[in-house]
Amino acid sequence: MARAQDFKPALVDSGPGSTPVHLASVDLGSNTFHLLVARLDQGEPRAVERLKFRVALAAGLRDDGSLDPERFEAACDAMRRIANRIGGIPRSHVRAVGTSTLRSLADPRSFLAAAEAILGVPVRIVSGEDEARLVFAGATDTLPETRCRRLVIDIGGGSTELASGAGHEPEACLSLALGCVPVSRLALQASSPRQGMQRALAFARACCVDPRLDTFAGLAAEVVGTSGTVESLRDVLRARGEAPDVLTLGGLRDVYEMLAAAASLPATLAGLDEDREDVFPGGLAIMVALWERLGFEHLRWTEGALQDGLIRELVPLPEEGLRARTLAALQARFSVDPHHATELAEVAAALFQHTAASLELTPADGALLAAAASVHDVGLAVTAAHHERHGAWLLRNAELRGFTAEERLMLIALVRGHRGPWPEIAINALEASLRTTCSRLCALLRLAVILKRAASAPLPAIDVQADQLFLHLEDSWMAEHPFLTEALKREVECLQGVRLAPRLAIIRS
Repeated sequence: MARAQDFKPALVDSGPGSTPVHLASVDLGSNTFHLLVARLDQGEPRAVERLKFRVALAAGLRDDGSLDPERFEAACDAMRRIANRIGGIPRSHVRAVGTSTLRSLADPRSFLAAAEAILGVPVRIVSGEDEARLVFAGATDTLPETRCRRLVIDIGGGSTELASGAGHEPEACLSLALGCVPVSRLALQASSPRQGMQRALAFARACCVDPRLDTFAGLAAEVVGTSGTVESLRDVLRARGEAPDVLTLGGLRDVYEMLAAAASLPATLAGLDEDREDVFPGGLAIMVALWERLGFEHLRWTEGALQDGLIRELVPLPEEGLRARTLAALQARFSVDPHHATELAEVAAALFQHTAASLELTPADGALLAAAASVHDVGLAVTAAHHERHGAWLLRNAELRGFTAEERLMLIALVRGHRGPWPEIAINALEASLRTTCSRLCALLRLAVILKRAASAPLPAIDVQADQLFLHLEDSWMAEHPFLTEALKREVECLQGVRLAPRLAIIRS
């Protein structure tokens, strides 16, 4: 049996002649909707198709926080095309998020309802910092390994994200309410191209006075840019004969002068896609302002972006990453018995492998279950009585590096609910789209805690039908473990009263 530290639940590569395992991520951006389809290859996701749909969502954002009906219809049309492409991919293998413009809507519920109905998957609106984290994860996942500090910049339609750190996990994240759509509008509405570019650059410079940018000034050994704005800047500079995939401030200033001297805006430039002409002036102004503020020498473009970060959520990095170091530090700090934690994680892993497909659980869900098993009893450092409560409190106040905000809340709920009363309050504190998943993971963890007490006895057979777990117990096993049998019967009663958790039934054999 695999050790817990080796257990990274992963979608298993298909063998020769069998159906490949595909994943998908959907980024409902402020200017462009992106779709990435990937295939598992030796346990690693490989991009097989990247599609983008110009929607200009931010251009339809009204002053009162509502969305122009024309932009809403354009968004729905793009999402229908995305849904058609991902229709054959299992729902649990797809991630979809909304970014700046959806964050700015006064009431995003109607848009989310339409999006989820069309796409067939939950859509979560990520915070600016979480967006920056995903961009960093996606960008660094497509770059060579390095120990040096990187700064990743993504200038989007409604906001600009920056994240810096070494490896694949950022140490600092920032989202600025500074996007190429509104800044370009300043340029296009001016009386002349030169006045428009001056207005756009002055506005971007004023925004870049933000003292939070001090965190990113002069510290990174490598600066990386990603997504449409940086890609279009790269294309224009490359058409002018500059080095491929590398941007320089001098080159950007030359392009700025070209736009300022143009007959009108938007202007046609060699290398620039027609679809991006109306948002290019603002993107250029923002990049120049950031460059002047942060003082880096050159910037490298990479294809990896937010959608790649979403794929990485489905297929977590190897355990030696930041998350594993966080869990090991918690075990050491609160004197967790690593042998006991390993054995529990093995039982939880076995239950997960038997039930994941039927319960629509993803590899990332399995990794979270393994994480919860590894720190489930940290509360014993306080006292044995009600240690599940103490453990949840400790995690709530700990620095859980490597986990997203949603994962932190789910981890806390799992530790709170691994024994004792069902953690209804902790689970209800989650976003609605996460509650069913967390409830299913909690049921598996609770079952693993009970079965772990059987020591060296073989794990009873388990199968799933609809949303019900059937545990097959032999009479001899029940006779040998009367206390565990009673505990399992109490768990049957507990889960019967939980709406989102799978039911548990004991089959005597």
